[in-house]
Amino acid sequence: MIEGYCTTWRSDGSPGIPMSVGPGETVKFHISSDRNYTVDYIRLRSPADVFQPGDPLMPSLSRSAATQSVPPAYAWQGFGWSSDNFPPLQIPPFEPSDGANTWKSGYYAARCCSDDGSDFYIPFVVRPSKEDVAGRYKRFAMLASTLTWNAYNPRGGRSQYYDGKSEVTLGFERPFPFARPCGPYLPIPGTPTDAYYASWDPEFNSRHTLRADLWLASWLEDPPRNYQVDLFTDLDFHIGEFNPADYAGLILATHPEYWTVEMRDRLDQYLSEAGSLVYLGGNGLFERVEFPLDFSKMRVSGRGPGPGFGNRWLFRFMSRPERSVLGVAYESRSGSGPYFTRAADHRFFAKTGLEGQYNKPFGQSGLTSPAGGDGTQGAGRACGWEVDTSATVDDDSAPLCTTVLAASAGESEDACQMVAVEDCHRGCLVYSVGSLCYGGSLVQDEVLDRILQNVLGECILIATLRHELPMLRWLLELTHIWPPEITPPRPPEGPDWRLLEDFLADSRPDSIQAVLGRAIHPAFKGERLKAAALQMLRDRF
Repeated sequence: MIEGYCTTWRSDGSPGIPMSVGPGETVKFHISSDRNYTVDYIRLRSPADVFQPGDPLMPSLSRSAATQSVPPAYAWQGFGWSSDNFPPLQIPPFEPSDGANTWKSGYYAARCCSDDGSDFYIPFVVRPSKEDVAGRYKRFAMLASTLTWNAYNPRGGRSQYYDGKSEVTLGFERPFPFARPCGPYLPIPGTPTDAYYASWDPEFNSRHTLRADLWLASWLEDPPRNYQVDLFTDLDFHIGEFNPADYAGLILATHPEYWTVEMRDRLDQYLSEAGSLVYLGGNGLFERVEFPLDFSKMRVSGRGPGPGFGNRWLFRFMSRPERSVLGVAYESRSGSGPYFTRAADHRFFAKTGLEGQYNKPFGQSGLTSPAGGDGTQGAGRACGWEVDTSATVDDDSAPLCTTVLAASAGESEDACQMVAVEDCHRGCLVYSVGSLCYGGSLVQDEVLDRILQNVLGECILIATLRHELPMLRWLLELTHIWPPEITPPRPPEGPDWRLLEDFLADSRPDSIQAVLGRAIHPAFKGERLKAAALQMLRDRF
């Protein structure tokens, strides 16, 4: 059998964040194999559940069999394996002139293949360089949910979901068995037969952890969409490795269930400054995680006794319910079903073919086979597994200006909901899909595809207007000063201007008003906008 895990190291030799590495930093691999094996480094991609790793980024490395024993208490403390039998990997430094950008930000893995045909994937995230700032406001920052991955990782015989302890410590330094981009999976060694089923089935769990995130990442990057995405881990967000305000928006992937208080503080601050949050999963911002000593181990509340959620460290029990940010909150598991339109006259339904049509289904196919309450698996649909709703849970916590775009279960409003939160006071936008099954349907459903493109396009446009002041000035003149009976001049040439011109040509007045309102929100009326306004007055008078 072959398996392993990685540790990361900063350029100064200090320990890095689990699974996260940047240009100029090092990844060490801790591998155990009873057969000879080879290792390739690949960028992980899985559009529509078809594994497309591309060519190896470096020549294959061959090694002889070398097994490592598993120590006691390894689920809590980590495996403690040596990395001496395999050379470390250093991510090349950032070079602005390197058009190919071989190690551009994204999901990566060391693919370990033994000579008996079995393999194992050791995943890690490559962050962008802090020097790579050009055009960042037209990119998105996306978070890999490594805290959730670790909570569900059963290797070592324990996960967050195994027993009734009031607190559980889980080490990051152990093999993560859910990293295969697509099946089939092998059984996980050392797992008790009476364990809670969701912790041990790797095929099942991959579809709400890494594999599901790969569907989203591949959809974002693939033609014809070609969105630029910088990937970070949730712990990168925890330590402030990047500022989300530098980007067009912050994307949360499939299952961001486990968060730290520091992450929640940073998110609240970002949204208070007119940020854009795109939440593409379910059961998010749910439970608090702590780090007792360092980032090699995390502590969660466990599944102690008690009704409902027992004594778990939920954010809603801290008077910080997830719905106050996301507009929705996790309340239940469900089977599988499509969305049905609700506020189909909203601008995000533009070009879907469902504009203005109430209770029309979409998202009727998908790759995810969710688990119902009885543990059975159903056919793939957009709504299902663990789902979020605005209809229940702390009814006084709903943010202002929340619009239910779609909901599951036909006429019922109490299951899964897709919402847009357009906070008039803070100038922020939150788009929430409320379902673990969403990513598996996004790659197959044209309506979901179009809605998300509308959301992301608006995020990019608003960020562009905030950074390209001549464009914002032109739009202000067009909408507030220029006489409506006179045809306005064409904007200057250039890709950003064409983006704006296309938006104006295709959009309704309420869409233009919403975008302009967010672009000039008070949170951004600093020195830059003041200077632009003064220059506008000088030019006119």
